[in-house]
Amino acid sequence: QTGPDVGPTYAGGMYYDRSTNVIHVTGETYGSFSGPGVEPPAFSNCYYASVALPNFQFRARQTYGSKSAPEACNSISMTTIQSSSAAVVVGTTEQSGILTSLGAGKEAVQYGFAMDLANVDGSMELQGGALLDDNPVQYPIMVETDENIAWVASMISSDSRVSPDFEKTSDPEFPNLTNGGIEKYGSKFRIVLDKYKIERTGAAANGGLLEN
Repeated sequence: QTGPDVGPTYAGGMYYDRSTNVIHVTGETYGSFSGPGVEPPAFSNCYYASVALPNFQFRARQTYGSKSAPEACNSISMTTIQSSSAAVVVGTTEQSGILTSLGAGKEAVQYGFAMDLANVDGSMELQGGALLDDNPVQYPIMVETDENIAWVASMISSDSRVSPDFEKTSDPEFPNLTNGGIEKYGSKFRIVLDKYKIERTGAAANGGLLEN
């Protein structure tokens, strides 16, 4: 288990790699995630962790996010790119959040994103990704990969108002924004399926992009 920490950590999704007997986990954290921390950050971050079985030993713990918007991740899928372990992680953020610079100029209240993570010397480093900004509200829920192809299932909404459930949350300081928590924005959701191709420019550490 995680903790103790200065803020809560919520589970978003997991992937079991049968070949290595390792569980890969993602979600949302309001703490340092790698230790007790000192004080909670202003906004939540996404996290990645790998857990070796059968002893449930953490092999890696990392966080991803910005200092100006909340991030929460919902799903992770592992694959192999350029003969190295890689992960695609999907989640949500808001204006000025992680990967929002990749947008096509469309303004959303809540963006979806897909992060491309590469194994660089045992650390899962952010290479790039894709921003989902076609609608005012995006909720990427699930990602599956097949080599360098990723499929993302999302809920979308044209209603950018704060949801009644969020306004009534019992923990307004540390809301659970993962798929297992509350929907901050939107109503009358629809489903969208997107297909992306993972393109890397040179070595894994040199950057990448998910192309629709």
